[in-house]
This record gives sequence, C-alpha cells and structure tokens, in this order.
Amino acid sequence: MNNTETRIDQKNTLGVTFFIIIGLFLFGFIGENKLFSQPEVCYPDCDTSIWNPNPPLPAYTYVLTLSCGQPVTVYFRIRKGCNVYSDLFIEKVQFSNSAGADSCGKTMSIADMITNIMEQMLVQNPMGFDPSSGAGPDTCVVNYRILLSACWLSTFPTRGQQLRPIQIDSTNSENDTSNNSVTNNKNIRPLYPEEWLQPCSSIQCCLQAYSVCRINGQRVITYEPAQSLPGICYPNEPGPCQPVCE
Repeated sequence: MNNTETRIDQKNTLGVTFFIIIGLFLFGFIGENKLFSQPEVCYPDCDTSIWNPNPPLPAYTYVLTLSCGQPVTVYFRIRKGCNVYSDLFIEKVQFSNSAGADSCGKTMSIADMITNIMEQMLVQNPMGFDPSSGAGPDTCVVNYRILLSACWLSTFPTRGQQLRPIQIDSTNSENDTSNNSVTNNKNIRPLYPEEWLQPCSSIQCCLQAYSVCRINGQRVITYEPAQSLPGICYPNEPGPCQPVCE
C-alpha cells in the first residue's frame, strides 16, 4: 500500500469516527430529553415535579369495577407535586369489552364514569399514598389532588350522548349531502378504537382536590372545591367531547 492510499484510509477512518461520536452525542441528548422531559399533560403548577412513570414509559394500570358493575383498566401516573401534594394523573380508561362499555353507557354519562373512577382510586389507593393502612384511627391527609383533562370522549354511546364519536373525512365532506347522518354519510370513520374513555385532543387542565381520612379503618374522602380548578371544555373539540370537572 502506498502513502497516498494510507492517507486516504486515515481520512476515512477519522471521518467515520467523527460521525459515530456525533451520532452518539445526538442520540444521548435526544434520548435524555425524551426520557426526562415533562409529559404534555396537565401542569397547573409544580412543573419540575416528575411524573412516575415518566413518559415515554407506559403508565401504571389498575383494574376496578364501576358502579354499573363493569370492570375497567385505569391508566395513571403519580408524583409528589412540589414535594407537598399527593398528585394522581388519570391518563385514559379501557373497558374490558364492548358489551360492558355499552351497558354502562346506558345509565352513566362520561362525567359519571370519571367521577366514579376518581373516587374509587382514592378509596382503594393503588398509588400507595398516605394515610396508609397502618395509620392511626383518625388520620387525615389534606393534600390529595387528581389531575386530568377537563374534556373527555367515549368510543361508545353514553347517557346524554347516543351517537358514536365520528370524524368527517375532510377530503370528501364538501360533497356530502346527507346532513352528516351517521347511517348515510359514507365519509365518516371511528375516531378511536372501541372500549375507551379518552381525553379530547386539546388537553385543558382540570385539578380536583380532596382530603382523605382514615376513620375506623376505612378511607373517607371529601372533595375540596375551594382548592380545585374546574378547567374548560371547549365546544370545538373533535368528537362529542364532554366536560368532566365542571
């Protein structure tokens, strides 16, 4: 191998090494920011308090039974907000089957379901927040907060909302003459898969404050309206969005 070929090989090696180093640096930078950046969810305060699990890690899950008799899986995250508040974020809710979702929808609105879920999460306490089972007989904690979207929709009919969520295909909707009928409009499609309660696309923060006491071995919850923020459910949200915190 002559000197010219040696110099070319050295340049190629240096070039490859340089790009590998830059690639590793960028990967580490992006990865670190992705793993430790705050999720784009409700943040009324305590912006530096990290959620656990922190996105993009998947949320915790907990199965409970709604008052309508149907089981649901609640996806949630927790944190110690400002090192003071016991914060619970409810991300979404999945029904075990379509029949169960439709059954609950006949007697409950979306707001009814979300309220029932919030109350059961506080009573059953899968988060492990104080007061614990070993607390004294009359122990109270006044810093519970539930954070969630103020606007939710369902993928099944609910009380007060009988039409399934739909989204008009904008490429053909201008030619539609069926008055947006669910049965006649061929340009509609499901907005979400079946069996879900999910926040609407534009998340407006809602904060529900509670005190939780342990009385005679039972957890007793009390809603604190003065410390709560209702949030706003805008009418231009996609799908039949409904307020859950007003």
